[in-house]
Amino acid sequence: MDRRSFIAAGVGAPLVFGFTELLSRESTGDVDPRPTWLIKALAKMKEKGLPGVIFVVPESKEQKRLLAEALHAIGYEDPLVDWAHLDGREPEAVRSETRRLGRELSATTVLICLDRKRASLLFGTEGNRLLISPAGRTLARATVDEKKLEPGFVQSTLQFAHGKRGEHLKDQVTALRARLPETRRTQIEEALAVLLKPGREDKLETSRRRLVDGVVELAPWLIQVRDATSNERFETRLQEVLRKLPIVSPSRLPFGTEDLEFRRGGCGSWVRATTPAPTRLLVACGMAKTRPGHRRFLAFLK
Repeated sequence: MDRRSFIAAGVGAPLVFGFTELLSRESTGDVDPRPTWLIKALAKMKEKGLPGVIFVVPESKEQKRLLAEALHAIGYEDPLVDWAHLDGREPEAVRSETRRLGRELSATTVLICLDRKRASLLFGTEGNRLLISPAGRTLARATVDEKKLEPGFVQSTLQFAHGKRGEHLKDQVTALRARLPETRRTQIEEALAVLLKPGREDKLETSRRRLVDGVVELAPWLIQVRDATSNERFETRLQEVLRKLPIVSPSRLPFGTEDLEFRRGGCGSWVRATTPAPTRLLVACGMAKTRPGHRRFLAFLK
């Protein structure tokens, strides 16, 4: 494995179980149907009551790269901008939306990459994107064009995980509420009432703390409430909760590593390159500077 592959695995591994499957060659011999990382992923699903979104690893190297870049955007603090699909929007607005959707996806699911052999053994051959319940039951299947991933990859994955009408998220929240002690459930319901109704500013800060303290356990519930209402104050609190989740990597990688946006012709920040060079590997401007985020990232890898 070269340095670029090592760093790419380091970026994706904390967020996606089995991310390194995108960097390895497909085995021609017998495969262990339940490697250690898959056992850990299934255990996390069961412990947290979270469904698993399984991405079946494509066969070609180019298709693997496309999926790796798409998954990279879920937890990256400075996600790629697809210049061909801005539709008149500012790049930073697109990045902000991708960050928000990525947090919601990471807070309500367990993301897993699974090679085709293991996926066939465990879940059958139909589909290349699967939704699995915390108990391991297949809830939904989809077949996505591996040669060209959709521009709104994060958004479509979130919709797939939650259901077109929110049915999967509803079931998830029902199970979550049943697991909570009655006193805790009552606290959350009272806090939600304060945030959703105006005129109770004296209790606002206490309610905010109760929700922020919940972080992981409450995220699906809060997202479901947000989807059912239009309340700016509640949306602000929800994003405050989600930002507490340690799911993002630094916005710049250490010097000497590839910046994915350069491969798409961007400069790594705002300006679109005049001559796209999707195969030319360059180092993004500013990457030579050592920042606290770089040191934290390298310390994690060590």
